[in-house]
Amino acid sequence: MNLCRWLAIGGYPLLIIVSLWLQQPQLRSLGLPLLAIAVVGPLSYSRKNIVIIMLLTCGLALLVLWKPVLALWPPSLLCLSVAVMFGLSLRPGKTPLIERFATIVLHANDLEAPHNSERWMRVWTWLWTAMMALLGLVAVALALVDMASAWTIWMVVVVPTSMLILLLIEFYLRRYRFPEQPRWSPVYFLRAVVRVPPHKITE
Repeated sequence: MNLCRWLAIGGYPLLIIVSLWLQQPQLRSLGLPLLAIAVVGPLSYSRKNIVIIMLLTCGLALLVLWKPVLALWPPSLLCLSVAVMFGLSLRPGKTPLIERFATIVLHANDLEAPHNSERWMRVWTWLWTAMMALLGLVAVALALVDMASAWTIWMVVVVPTSMLILLLIEFYLRRYRFPEQPRWSPVYFLRAVVRVPPHKITE
């Protein structure tokens, strides 16, 4: 993940906080270009894709200037989109998303997935689907009633913390379920997960 995307991901909630502090909800519209930069990463970097994303973003920004509450919707719907992506990977004939992650991370370290791990990865894909759906539904509910302060805490604190906790729970349980796997440190594991290119997962 390049520096621009890191800055965009961090800048969006910061801008929401500033708009609350200054009591200027119109400032939320400036966050949509940042959100677009953060989301463009999973897409191919063709000029056409970037132009389409930025044009849509400018249109949304103008809409948010008229109705600031709409600025809270895109990240909320993004959580639900992630849940849908996890869920769709559980269809018959598809590779569960957790298995795709594991394959990419292990191959990058010249390793293979442990034997009989398919059921394990499918179960954890179900868990990720359920958690992201729950997080997304709460975010949408907070956005619907324009509880911007609660929404910011939910998206900036609760969502990433929940994701981190689930990642670490799976990491430590996997050590007991598959003791033959390498004993990576939690930091090494999290770094490996973060470095997975998003477009590789959706291929």
